[in-house]
Amino acid sequence: MKSRTMSNQEAESFIKTLDEGLAEAEQQMLRDKASRNESLIYADNDGNIKRVSAKDVLDGRVKS
Repeated sequence: MKSRTMSNQEAESFIKTLDEGLAEAEQQMLRDKASRNESLIYADNDGNIKRVSAKDVLDGRVKS
């Protein structure tokens, strides 16, 4: 089996496609959670655990 290395352009295109897919999946997850009145739990930059409404994130009141 022959191994092949991606060119820089191919790698950049792959990363862009991956980023777009992840962003789409995140938006779908937020919509699903918001429809069920669920929260997101995350750690802030200081490592503190935070809980925020998915609806607030979708409405732009909180950054995801």
